Amino acid sequence: MFKKKNIFYSVDTVKKSKDLLNVKIRGWTVSRCDHEALKVEILNRKTYKIRIKPVYRKDVNEFLQLDDRRKLGFEIYIQSKTPLPKYFVLKFSDEYGHTAYKRVSEINVYRMTLKESFAFYSQLARERGLSYTVQRIRAQTREQWDNYSQWIYENETLPTKAENLSENDFSYKPKISIVTPVYNVDRKWLDALIKSVCNQTYSNWELCLADDCSTNPEVRPALEHYRDSDRRIKVAFRKTNGHISEATNTALSLASGEYIGFMDNDDLLAPNALMEYIRAINEDKTRDFIYCDEDMISVSGRRFNPFFKNAWNEELLLNHNYITHFVVVSRQLYESVGPLNSEMDGAQDYDFALRATEKARNVYHIPKILYHWRTIEGSVAENPEAKNYAYDAGKKALENALERRGIDGEVAIGEEYGTYTINYERETDPTVDIFLLCDHDTKVETVLNTIDTIQATTRYPHYKLYLAGYPDDFKVSEVIEKGVYVLKPLPINKMLELSDGDYILFLNPYLQPLYENWLTNMVTHLQRPHIGAVGGKILNTQGRIVKAGYNYNRSKNRLIKTQVGVKGFTMGTYYRLMSTTYIFATDEDCLMVSREDFEKVGGVGMDTPPLIKGIELCIKISQLGLRTLFTPQAAFYQPYPQEDTEELVLLGQLKDCAVDPYTNPTLLEREV
Repeated sequence: MFKKKNIFYSVDTVKKSKDLLNVKIRGWTVSRCDHEALKVEILNRKTYKIRIKPVYRKDVNEFLQLDDRRKLGFEIYIQSKTPLPKYFVLKFSDEYGHTAYKRVSEINVYRMTLKESFAFYSQLARERGLSYTVQRIRAQTREQWDNYSQWIYENETLPTKAENLSENDFSYKPKISIVTPVYNVDRKWLDALIKSVCNQTYSNWELCLADDCSTNPEVRPALEHYRDSDRRIKVAFRKTNGHISEATNTALSLASGEYIGFMDNDDLLAPNALMEYIRAINEDKTRDFIYCDEDMISVSGRRFNPFFKNAWNEELLLNHNYITHFVVVSRQLYESVGPLNSEMDGAQDYDFALRATEKARNVYHIPKILYHWRTIEGSVAENPEAKNYAYDAGKKALENALERRGIDGEVAIGEEYGTYTINYERETDPTVDIFLLCDHDTKVETVLNTIDTIQATTRYPHYKLYLAGYPDDFKVSEVIEKGVYVLKPLPINKMLELSDGDYILFLNPYLQPLYENWLTNMVTHLQRPHIGAVGGKILNTQGRIVKAGYNYNRSKNRLIKTQVGVKGFTMGTYYRLMSTTYIFATDEDCLMVSREDFEKVGGVGMDTPPLIKGIELCIKISQLGLRTLFTPQAAFYQPYPQEDTEELVLLGQLKDCAVDPYTNPTLLEREV
């Protein structure tokens, strides 16, 4: 795409007027050589009136760490007396001879993807460190919590009756050993770290610090001072610099507690953090791997960018280390797993999380922000994590995990830094019956376009297309000639009796697949153990999410369409749109199940309303011990808008047995 990979560009939107006489193209550009905007030109100009306007983009300048008012954004206005063409060809160039061309339209915009974002984040990680880079990515992709200070006030005001816990409330009071590698940390951040531990409302802890041969002369006296002032603080001074894994292992050698927590040398714990972990352990002593929500804290003490994590979601961890901080494990689990692996430096925490969760009896998530990740400009520039092999280390950690688990698959770095993609081996080639669920109001043109698109783009060959019901005045012969089977309107259970495929895919007739491998991807995932249903994402003409699965708020009996309105080719909230992940459910607009499982659960209820039918299937299949999986590779374009349905609720037995085991309760309340 780029000559010498030295230019970046993003075309965010292409919007035409209804009369097709005007178009606005919006995006941004930058040269890596001088961080200046690129020259943007329209090649198929003809006699159009064109105006290209440089604009200031705050989001881009923050993304690129440029604090000035440099105008890296662009807006292109094109006017014509006759209808404009479907596509425009843009030329991007800088003063150093680097050039790129891109054809764009309303449905074919262009944003940074794997190659470009990897190159950018590789450079950033080399210059600023891996931890800093991950912080930056999260900061850019999370929802902007403008009212986060208010949320803190409303949810964390202590003490309250419900949260005014005491050690006397618990019968089991184990010691928690907090292990922290130390290297050239600023004295004030080290002081803040230790103070946050000493201020814990739970007192049975020890802090094990291992200095990794710091060259900062402030570090050793500070550590000696704290060691001498509190017997719960232990310190080791390494004789050689071993980097983060070896330093952490040295700290681990000091630990004597029944539980072990991992903490970085400039971060903070909330005052009630350890008490919440003790409560979780007392509620269920099988919980041997525990983590919590976290946020970031600036040098001025301002908290921002909260990370409200999923409850335990093994699939998500195979795509992205969403767990990070504050991990506490039982000593028994730690001794079973073993120390950190120095060969994984740069991704040592990811490697440990993968190994530990494999052997854990009970992985548990505390849905409270108990850890504050310090963001310091330039603080990790010399950190060992900043080495370029950090990317490969994460990939290697995941490859090792697949080998340990006996899973055949190829690991690749994902489309955004911090994510990975696993291409699983397909065991067999099952046949798939694709049901386009139509009714008498369905547009004939839409059905024909969908059929043509599926047949033209689908690489997986073992499928049959069924037109399940059809529009009024529909010429059945038109689709029969295309090799499509036509069924009269029947209940879903009856329809399936007329087909014989191994897998069943319900699909909205308004959807057109965007990728050739969409069906291959869904089939491959459905073959995996523990997967009972697979769904994808649906985008509108602006490239924004219409559907990407459902969350469920049990207390309000509300089914929540997640990520609606979010740009479909971005990460979404907390990597949600870029990673395969377990979800509560999806509906029959895009839902694949096996015929065997469909028959096991008795199909769907005769009286179940539309869209709830698919959700009912997901709930029933979950009772078989199987999970519903979202895959971003099954992406569909919806060329014609459909009216939003009324609020969806669950009734009767479905309501009684429905549980969303993954979504963070804070996100459920905010209906993200």
